[in-house]
Amino acid sequence: MDSIPFILILALIFALMFITEFFKVKKEVRKSTNLLKILKKEVMELKNTKNK
Repeated sequence: MDSIPFILILALIFALMFITEFFKVKKEVRKSTNLLKILKKEVMELKNTKNK
């Protein structure tokens, strides 16, 4: 019976760590998506200036 609180505490710590890492990854994906949009825009501008 003494192991139940210990297991619950470990599960809570794991859940908090998982949520934290999930939000970090989500933030990185958002940054990468924004960077990709900017790079695509710059490539299209370079293509347009090269064709003219």
